[in-house]
Amino acid sequence: MYTIILAIIAGIFSIFCYGLSEAPLSRDIFLGLIAGTLIDIYLLLKRKMK
Repeated sequence: MYTIILAIIAGIFSIFCYGLSEAPLSRDIFLGLIAGTLIDIYLLLKRKMK
């Protein structure tokens, strides 16, 4: 759930930071996916602990 949202935000953020011509979109989307996946795992574990 959060994974896709974070990837999109990271992509948009990189466009604003670097401009469209040299935006390292793939790297930022990849980092967003990793961060989102970690959040997903954390929330799943938190839910199972209850």
